[in-house]
Parts: sequence; structure tokens; C-alpha cells
Amino acid sequence: MSDPRAVSRYTWSVFAKPWPMLHGPALASLVARLGFDGIEAPVRDGHEVTPTNVEQRLADLARTFADADLRIFSVAGNADERLFAACERASIPFIRVMAPVVADYLESESRIRAELAALVPLCERYSVAVLVQQHHGRFVSTAGGLRSLLADLPREHILAAWDAGHNALSGEDPDLALAQLEGRIGMINLKNGLYRRLPQEEGGTRWQPVWVSGAEGLGDWADVGSAVAATTFTGTVCLSAQYTGVQDVDQLARIDLEHARTAFAS
Repeated sequence: MSDPRAVSRYTWSVFAKPWPMLHGPALASLVARLGFDGIEAPVRDGHEVTPTNVEQRLADLARTFADADLRIFSVAGNADERLFAACERASIPFIRVMAPVVADYLESESRIRAELAALVPLCERYSVAVLVQQHHGRFVSTAGGLRSLLADLPREHILAAWDAGHNALSGEDPDLALAQLEGRIGMINLKNGLYRRLPQEEGGTRWQPVWVSGAEGLGDWADVGSAVAATTFTGTVCLSAQYTGVQDVDQLARIDLEHARTAFAS
């Protein structure tokens, strides 16, 4: 039987990327209707909050969400001083970024570490932390890679956003992955994926990653929930609401939230 006390250990967020045309009260109404506690807000062109209007619009959006008893738990955007200042003004604790590998892996790791170290004074000035997320492919893609990247950086300012979907595509067991990041996790990202075989081409078989519902992918969310529960992490679990080729994102996000709550409370 689920332990209701376990659910209170987490707050439930959703990445608002799938709904670029919903602004302010309309977005807050959808998020509440789906059952989430708040969102991660994309600060990107094509969305309500953009890099050029972030100083005013992020605070406006945060007030709209607060009026609906919801929160903006994090933002995804370019971690420059304007975004740090806007997050402080809107009382948003986290900026999420990723770590792309441009050419040589070790050279990229050194470059990214230096870039993150340069953000520490901004973290201190604005009381906003940076979350670095792993990503399959040409990024720092595993928990071990994140651990190495972040090892010498102050953990109160630079933390990991561990993504269960990218972890599944990279093939790590959740418990082994999360054990490497113990005490360093600022947020859990939750989605699921698998590889689809492409039509046979000369030169061999190729596979394409696709994003599916939480119950369909390579990752078992019950295993993820157990692995997270074995750590000291308490905080925000953010569902990415990312589904390849799906039209009814709202319905899938609602179903996935129910699935996630059950998996994390078991």
C-alpha cells in the first residue's frame, strides 16, 4: 500500500515547453487542472517569457501562479546575469542548463566546469542555484559524468538535475546513478524514452530515440522512485511532458503524473 507520507516529500512540477501559446492565467489554469504544483518555465523565444522580456514577464508570471496557489520551481534558459536577477525578483530558486560536448570530451568538461565556476558569484549575489542536467548523446550524459564535472564546484550553488529519461537511454541503473550524486541533486526530471529502429540503410542498422509515456519506455518509474527514496533528496520532481509525435499532451501529462505519484509513493 502507498504511504501517503512519502508523497509529501516531493513537489510536482511540469516543464511548460509543450504549451507555448498558453500565457499567464490560462497556463496556470491548465497546470492546476492537470494536478501539478507548478512549472519549470522555459525562457526562450516563442514562449511567454523570452530572453528579451525576462525582467518583467517572469515576475508577472510568478505572481499569476502564486495567485493560483502554484509556483515556478525552476527556469530553463541561458544562465546570464539578467536571468539570475529576474529569478531573484520572482523568488525562483533554480536555473536549469545542460552540458554540451562540442569536440573532445575532456576539453569540453574543462570548458564547462570553468563556465559553471564563473557563475558562482552570480549564484551568491542573487541566491539562485544552477542545475546541470545530463542528456544522452553529445552531452555529459551519465551520472558519473555529472559527478566528475561538478566535483570541485560548490554544491550549495551548482547542483545536478538528474533526468530519468536520459538515464534510461544511456543505460544506467537508477540506483547506481543516483548513488553517485548523493547530496548533490537539486531536482529530478521525469520522462521516459526508448529507441526505435529506422528503416534499414546501407552501412547498417540505425536507431532513433523517441519519447513515450511513463509506462512505455526503457525506464521503470517504480525503480526510479525507489532509487530516489534511497537518497536524501527531497524537493521537486519535474515531468518533462515530452512525447514524440503526440497531439494530446494534456491527457498524457495527467496520466503520467498519476503514474509518477504512485511509483514514488510505493
